[in-house]
Amino acid sequence: MKIFRGKHFCKIASVFAAILFAFSFLSCSDGSDSGSTLAQDGNLSSMTSREFAAAMTVGWNLGNTLDVHDNSKGKEKLGIGVQTWWGMKAPTEAMIKKVAEKGFKTIRVPVSWHNHITDEKYTIDREWMAHVKKVVRWAIDAGMFVILNVHHDNLTAAQMDSLYGYCIEEDSALQEKSKAYLSAVWKQIADEFKDFDGHLVFEVLNEPRHITENDQGFNPDEDELKKWNPIIKDYEETCISAIRRTGGNNESRFIMVPFCVAHPTRSAGWSVPSDSASGKILISTHAYDPYLFAMSDDANKEFTDEFKGALEHLFKTSGGDLSKWVNQGYGVVMGEASASDKNNTDGRKKWIGSYFTLASKLGIPVIIWDNGITWDTGDAEKRSVGECHGWFNRETLEWFYPSLVDEIIEKGKPVAVSSGTEPSKNEPLEIASLAGKKTSWGNDISVGTEYAARLKVGSKVSFTVANNTDAEGNAYCKFRVTKNWAPCGVSEYYDASTNGKIAVEEAKDEAGNPNGTYENAGSVGAGSYYFLVTAENLGKLNGGFDIMGNFTLTKLVLSGLSE
Repeated sequence: MKIFRGKHFCKIASVFAAILFAFSFLSCSDGSDSGSTLAQDGNLSSMTSREFAAAMTVGWNLGNTLDVHDNSKGKEKLGIGVQTWWGMKAPTEAMIKKVAEKGFKTIRVPVSWHNHITDEKYTIDREWMAHVKKVVRWAIDAGMFVILNVHHDNLTAAQMDSLYGYCIEEDSALQEKSKAYLSAVWKQIADEFKDFDGHLVFEVLNEPRHITENDQGFNPDEDELKKWNPIIKDYEETCISAIRRTGGNNESRFIMVPFCVAHPTRSAGWSVPSDSASGKILISTHAYDPYLFAMSDDANKEFTDEFKGALEHLFKTSGGDLSKWVNQGYGVVMGEASASDKNNTDGRKKWIGSYFTLASKLGIPVIIWDNGITWDTGDAEKRSVGECHGWFNRETLEWFYPSLVDEIIEKGKPVAVSSGTEPSKNEPLEIASLAGKKTSWGNDISVGTEYAARLKVGSKVSFTVANNTDAEGNAYCKFRVTKNWAPCGVSEYYDASTNGKIAVEEAKDEAGNPNGTYENAGSVGAGSYYFLVTAENLGKLNGGFDIMGNFTLTKLVLSGLSE
């Protein structure tokens, strides 16, 4: 969660998850770029976001390697040699295999791209791209999920003239320049990897934040979050669009998106970005928590009941900063976590037992951060007590603390997500994955059976809509509820602001004949509306339904559900 600038280390800074998924599919595809398709993924292509995240189980970061950067070099192309500048051994296939053999199911490959750009069109150095691709292929061939990202490319406004990258600023010109960079970089990455199968996940940004010369931006207040998070969402939509447009397996690849700083408590003002693919978004978070134990330079070596309580609060199953996404149907990935080695093996073992067990119960995979520094191996004069996050010895291909790593693997095993992670029958369920969808006739909002099956007589389906425009450019808002254009028994709609019925009319087919479906009469305009589930329409709605028309959906909430 923070940056330490030094030679050797830089950054420490769904439904029920089927256990079978986590182990059965890893040999389904070699993941190479020689014609692999999602059809080879076995269960992957049909997984929900939550199931996919749970299947990733536990992972390891190839830290301080391909993410190495040097902003003092300006726009100079640095080459492959940069990967060892922070003291880490260059990755090898044998290294990756050892990580997989230990039981880690996921590897995160952080990559900084801005020191590997060759021109003002943001062209990525081919040698660097080929090297990144080789490392990713090693991991895929080892049967692992791979998270590939854009890592340390987040700049200050002042650096935008002398470096390639992006910044989080209110200035519209800087925003456009940032989006141009991100779009170009992600288009090239996505093109290069579009034939890799679904084990490869793209993480569009890493801990995005507003950075200044004197502030790394890791502790924004709520007002700042509400200012920066909408910009971050806009950037993410740019990245997602660039990825999807490349086609191939990227049309339905899972994509990870963070909010400001990526910490679970920093989501104010952020909402899930729009995506042309349905159900393929994962929420990316990082939490070196509790900070005083996991990272602080203080001598907090004991894992106390207070620290345990802090983790229980972080991972609570209802109303929490993490569970709120899980309970909306999103898979959450803890892309970075660790507890610094303070010569406190017993305390860290207790931390692992608490952190990984709680995360596993929510179906959240934890990807441990590794910078190669331990209490014993770090340079005593340069070592920061909070920066000792070494787990794997890349020189010997052995684990620094085998018993602790065994505990990580054991506690990170997937478990059936308890009913406590699902909304109770009295708790409204917001389907946040549908927010921001823009409809037109034939391009509908679809509510699947995973949600609709919980409707019962008396349930309410509420939706907030914004206007689209008609052929003449006038504000326009029409909607009707159907199932593949067929009637499903919904003929009454209510205005949520008054609870009064709105005027409806029976829709007509192409031949001008009434077709048994009902829509609002005229354009009602932006607002919140709802319909009720009755004994007459329950059977049809339980099988899933569509809200069609001409509007932009901003919120969809189901309430009064069965368990």
